[in-house]
Amino acid sequence: MLNDIKNVSNKVEYLLEKYPETRSCDKLLWLGFMTIFNNLKNEINSNNNSYSILRKIILNKNTPSFESLSRARRKIQENNNLLIGNNIKERQIECENVKHWSLEK
Repeated sequence: MLNDIKNVSNKVEYLLEKYPETRSCDKLLWLGFMTIFNNLKNEINSNNNSYSILRKIILNKNTPSFESLSRARRKIQENNNLLIGNNIKERQIECENVKHWSLEK
């Protein structure tokens, strides 16, 4: 289990460094992970039955959950400010707005 977490973190860190757009979007992070580390693009292009290939890849025991990738991204960004996405200020403002809204209720 611990090796799986370290393995996912190393791969997420690679994606965050190589593809800056993944720093602010977990969907792009997940898609990048699936494409690069699970060969998603080649699998779909080589087979007419895209749904069954995608299903097989998603359900593969080596495919981390969306949440695991998101958690790994947040932990890496917590420890390395250079890998934080460009929209951090907007996200912080939105977080404050939600916090104030929830306290008013």
